Amino acid sequence: MAADEGLHRILEEIATKMESDFRGSGIVEHRGSKGALREDALRRFLDDYFLRTAEVAGSGELISSFGQRSGQCDVMIIDAITPPLWTDDSYRIVPVECCDAVIEVKSNITVAELEKSWRAVVSKRGSNMRIAGE
Repeated sequence: MAADEGLHRILEEIATKMESDFRGSGIVEHRGSKGALREDALRRFLDDYFLRTAEVAGSGELISSFGQRSGQCDVMIIDAITPPLWTDDSYRIVPVECCDAVIEVKSNITVAELEKSWRAVVSKRGSNMRIAGE
């Protein structure tokens, strides 16, 4: 077996596991609960593969040094050595300067939903919050 075939097989298995976790949450009918389950599945999945210099955090908010706040963030990729400004069991507030990425988890996405999410990001970001590509 060639080396690239071995890597391809490993990556296929990883993708299959993630897809299985996503499909499994489909048995839940309550939209909010299903969304929370899918957010948790994605967070656990990413946590397995991210370098330990980053932390995959669950639900929370970002705050800028000027006090501006983001909306609720489903999954945040933050600097692992930065303590949260405030935390509870399942929610935290962290400085925007310590956040590398935010992921919005959607079970179904349409063009209209994508445009709505984009407008929300643009309108709620603080002055230190930038959008990839800007």
